[in-house]
Order: sequence, then C-alpha cells, then structure tokens
Amino acid sequence: MIMTNNKSSLFILLVLVVGIAAFAVSHIKQNRLSADIDLSYNDFLKILENDCPYYEPSGVAYRNCLVDLLAKRDKEVSEYLGHFALDLQADTSPEFLTARQTVIADLGKFSDTWLSYRNQLCTVQADAYWGGSDQGGELNRCRLYETERFYRLLQNLRSEWTR
Repeated sequence: MIMTNNKSSLFILLVLVVGIAAFAVSHIKQNRLSADIDLSYNDFLKILENDCPYYEPSGVAYRNCLVDLLAKRDKEVSEYLGHFALDLQADTSPEFLTARQTVIADLGKFSDTWLSYRNQLCTVQADAYWGGSDQGGELNRCRLYETERFYRLLQNLRSEWTR
C-alpha cells in the first residue's frame, strides 16, 4: 500500500511538473514578442548618436541626418515587409494556408495603420517642444525610435511564421 501511494505521489508530482513547465513555456512564448521589441528610449538615443551625433557639426546637419536616416529606415521596413510577405507566399504547404493568406493581407493593413499611428504619436510628443528649435528633431527621433520598435516586432513575427 505504501509503495502504491509513493507511485501515485510520484505520478501526481510528475503531472504537476509537466503542467507547470507547459504553462511556463506558453507564457514565455506569449510574452516574447513584447520582450524582444522593448528598447528604452534612452538606449535608442545612445545608438542613434552613432548615426547622427547630436548637433554636430550643426543643428541643420543634425536635422538633415535624422531626416535622411528616417527615409532610409522607412525604406528598410517597407522592403522587410515585402520579403516577409514573399516568405509567406513561398510556403505552399496546405497546413495553415488560410492563416498565411490572412497574415499577408493583415500585414498590409498593419503597415498602413502603424505608419499613421507612428506619425500622430510622434507629432503629439513633439508638441511638447512647440516653438522650440528642437521640435523637428524630437519629431524625427520619435519616428526613428518607433520605426526601430516596429522593425523588431516584424522580425519576431517573421521568425514565428517562417520557421
């Protein structure tokens, strides 16, 4: 009787451990997207300093650098979205075919919606600098930051869908 009780206890313990592990993996996977795209604004500004040194050699050169970098990053995101869609279309296996087609359609909507969101969010944020000499700089720093976060999100989504 004691032997059976120990076996039952071990079985229950094993079931609990497996259940907890499955929950943990599921929870980690669900929260991975947000964790992987998190980049603090201050960390981003440090990285940005490598591409566009703050007001060096002048304010005009700095603002031009931000505008040029934003155009470059927007183009990279657009190309990345195109490659992501092509990757999804290249997989012709019948499993998840409808889901892939839906994702392709939703990616286009997501991209358009995200761009409007980014621009409006950053306009509101730059309003804090209203009338100041760095209002345009803040607007473009914010756009670059949000673009970087969006790009990281796309990378995570692509890795999930194109495994």
